[in-house]
Amino acid sequence: RRVIRRGDVRLIGTFYIYDRHSSELREISNVAAHRGQDFIIWSPDQSLIATIARNGNVLLWDAISGELISTLDSHATQLRFSPDGRELVILTPNIYLELLNLQARLRTTYIAQKRFNDAVYSADGKRLILVHSGKSRQVEVWHRGAPANEFSIP
Repeated sequence: RRVIRRGDVRLIGTFYIYDRHSSELREISNVAAHRGQDFIIWSPDQSLIATIARNGNVLLWDAISGELISTLDSHATQLRFSPDGRELVILTPNIYLELLNLQARLRTTYIAQKRFNDAVYSADGKRLILVHSGKSRQVEVWHRGAPANEFSIP
């Protein structure tokens, strides 16, 4: 229903949402402090937009109103929403992986042996598949555990 595109970098972080049903084009961000958005992703229910600012911070936006909801200090390089949209994986350029529980606003940091290049959730959200950087491109599968509902590293 909606298409998002990154704006002109010279406009200091502007991006737009176009609603093809109403033909409305809305400016979402023009925040000088963030100096542009380097990564943009929708939540599965399309209620949130998560972006990575050039300084590595993660910004959460209300997709309907365009309002900035939250700014998280980070060094993010990649973001992935869980299939139910309740969790956001934040990959960093070092060996840290952050999981943000969006409902509880709880942020958990994991320290890995190697840097991760990408992450993908299984369709049921019970497993997180992580791809390491470098030549090996090793893959790890993390399993959601009960009752703490945290991921275990095999």
